This record gives sequence, C-alpha cells and structure tokens, in this order.
Amino acid sequence: MKTTIAFLSTMMLVGATTAFNSTSTSTINSNSNSISNNNNNTRNSQTRFEANSAIICGLSEDRAVSCAPRMLTTTSSSMNDNQNGDNDSSSTQTESAAAMITTVPFPQMPAKIHALIHKDWNVLDPHGEQMMQSLKGIDAAIEFAHSRSTFYEHLQGTFGILAAWDQPEVVRRTGLVHTAYSGDLFQFYLFDATSDSDRSDLRAILGEPAEALTHLFGTVNRGGLCDFASVVNQTQIHAKRITGPQTVHHRVYGEWAMSETDAANILLVTIADYLDQMVETNGWRDHHQIEEGATVLYPGDGKPAVGFYWFSAVCHTVKEWLQVVPPIFNDCTTIMSIEDETKGRDAYWNVVQHEKSLSEDEQVVLLTDAIKYNPFVAEPHIMLSQIFYRQDHYYQAAVEARAALEKLYVLASAWDKRRAFEYWVGFSRILLLKANRKLEENPCILPCSADANDPLYINYQGLKLTPLRDMVQEMKDREEQY
Repeated sequence: MKTTIAFLSTMMLVGATTAFNSTSTSTINSNSNSISNNNNNTRNSQTRFEANSAIICGLSEDRAVSCAPRMLTTTSSSMNDNQNGDNDSSSTQTESAAAMITTVPFPQMPAKIHALIHKDWNVLDPHGEQMMQSLKGIDAAIEFAHSRSTFYEHLQGTFGILAAWDQPEVVRRTGLVHTAYSGDLFQFYLFDATSDSDRSDLRAILGEPAEALTHLFGTVNRGGLCDFASVVNQTQIHAKRITGPQTVHHRVYGEWAMSETDAANILLVTIADYLDQMVETNGWRDHHQIEEGATVLYPGDGKPAVGFYWFSAVCHTVKEWLQVVPPIFNDCTTIMSIEDETKGRDAYWNVVQHEKSLSEDEQVVLLTDAIKYNPFVAEPHIMLSQIFYRQDHYYQAAVEARAALEKLYVLASAWDKRRAFEYWVGFSRILLLKANRKLEENPCILPCSADANDPLYINYQGLKLTPLRDMVQEMKDREEQY
C-alpha cells in the first residue's frame, strides 16, 4: 500500500475544511504532532491508541460523535522496528504513521432505524403489523394524496419517527392516526369524532389511551398549547412553559382542560407530523383546501420547508413533561432561530439549484454554511462527501458520509424530501463504503468476485459485477460494536 506524509497531513485538515461547530456531528480532529505521538484528542477526553488498535468512539454532551481513526498498517521496516521495541526517536514514529491508512468506521445502525427502513412494524410496536393492516384496509387512507405522499404513507412516517425516538405506546400510536379525526388545520377525516361507533372502531385498533389522545389531537385548537401558534407565527421565540393544565377550545365539548402530559405529547406528535411533511409546497394545505384554486403549482421544486425553529422551541418547552425526551436538538436543549434555519436551508438549496454554475470551492463554502447554520440535518454532509470523493479527498468524504448517517439516525426522517429517508441512508452508506475502500487501496471500489479479472463477472461495459448481499454485509461488518 502506498501512503505519504502529505496524504496524512491533508486528511488531518478535515475539521477545518468542513467547519464543524459544537453542535455538528462526527468530528475527527488531529494534527501531525498527535500522529507522531500516537495521541487522539477527542471532544471530551484524551485517548491513547496504537496502530492496529480498535476504533474508539464517544458520544459528547451535544450528541456529536468523536472517534479515534482505525489504523491499518503495512509491513514497513519502521513498523517492525517499533514492534521490536525500537522507540528511541519520534522520527521512527512519524515513519510508522506514513505507513498507515486511516479509515472511518460505520456508525452502528440503531435497531429501530433498521426496523423503520425494513418496515418491520412489530419491532416498533408489538401490534405494529396488525395496526398497519387495519389502516391499509381503508381505501381513503391509501388513495388520498396528502402533503407529499399518500395519507397512509404519511401516517406510517409519523409513527416511525416517534417509534425511532423511543416514544411510549400512547404517543407513537397517536402518531399513527393523529389526524384520523381531522385537525385544527386539516379539514379531512377518516373517523367521525362525534360518532361513538367510529370511536369504538379506532379504539379497537389503537387501544383506549391512544384513541383518547388521538381524539384530543383532532378536536382541540393546538395553537393555544404553550402559545404554540405564536412561536410558529414568530410573534415570540419561546413557547410558554407548562406550569399546569392547559385550557384550550374543543370543537365537540367546548372549553377543555388538558393535562400537562397530554399537552406535551400532542405537541411532540405535532413536531413528528410536520417533520414527515417538511416541503415548501404541500398538497393538502396549498392545493386541496384552497377552493379558489391554488396560487402555486404542485408539487413545486421540493425545497425543504422552514420549521426547525419552532420544532426546537416547542421541544425545549415540553421536554420536562415527556416520558422520553427525543434525541433531536441535543435532547431538546437547543433552540434554533428562524434566521439561522433559513440561511442554512437557502445555502443548501443554492447548491441544489445552481450546481452547474458554481465552482466546487463555492459549493463547499455554501454547504459548510448550511451545516453551520443548521447542524441537525444530514443532506449537506452527503453533498460534501460526494465533492470530496471526486476530488480524491477520500478521508474527508468518509467523515462527511459518517456525519450524515449519525444525523439521519437521530432525526429518523429526511430533511430534503426529494428522496425517501431510507434512500438517503442507503446512499450515505455506499459513500462511506467507497471512500473507505479507496483509502485501503482496494482493487474493487465495491465488493467484487475473488478474481476481479474473471471475465464471467465483468459486464459489457467493463464493470466488475458487485454482489449486493456481499456489499450490504460488508457495511454491517464495518459497523462499530458497542
């Protein structure tokens, strides 16, 4: 294998090049001195490691992942000298470092993210598959075009997000049918909130606690909960703290005193509901409910909507009343501003729309700004990884791909809805695999047959055939074990 000091030095600039900040993810920082001394400085502690050591990763207070690189060594004479106890000079250690290739490990895919991707609903809820089949039998759920997908797919997405955030049964099941009784903004319904028979039918699907919370979700004016509407409308930054029962208007029963826990749970379901939609042009809102005719053409260009500012503010306010605080926004401790969120979104979208007219350097600057202003989304990292890969900066490409995966696993949803969540995850994993195999100077950038030159496994384009089962298995084998 061929490595040089210059190559290693270039890789050590990753942190500066991508401008990771305190709320970014997957930061691997080191310098030439730390290499020669075999030290890796993580965000929270110093961890000494030697060549061929196991990967060392830690989760910092802001949920950023800091890892000691995995070192793969060659059989250089300097390495043999070190193994024989010749440690009398730093120059020998530096020569050893030159004989190493640094790779970036795959973050372990959480079990619930795996279940979400595979639609293994019973992993997310003991009665998950049964509930899905009940909803699948309702034609209106399958055939109604919702915001960016069918109503059924949206309900699945909201349920999956809440389940991936480890929410209790009553919350995730409410997410599954949250607007089954319509809503304060949504005019459509699957079940009649005034019908005892319909309520009994939904209770049979969800259970009594989730049906009761779903009924509240679809019949109260949520805008009064914690002054939620004022935060969305930007007349105030912080949601009002919950200090007792919330009095709201109920369209069936009039004034309603809602418990603190119910209020917090309804607002968390609201966050997951909007996160699953998250497009600037929304089918039901901007088209179906506009009687005079929509002012914008659906589906628009797929530009992400702005909403993290109020997601984070509301999550911060309700967290003390939640049974499980979701991992988003640093465990709901960080509040984003709408100004930062908009700057981050627009910097990213500038690259999406003007890729052909922007230089790669300009794209890197814009994508770095997108990460700086909104450190909670994966897609800018995915774009950076592609740019670094084609520039032959494979270590940087791998770091960005890993960062994307970490953020996707936390959010449990895509931010850029032009592609599905599972696609962004799969694409990021392939980016990370290819970058690591490049660093290892593997003759096949993706897994190929034992004899890479066997004509039986080369197609008519001269491409070496890739067994997909082997490729996915290699990704799993490269995952960290905790």
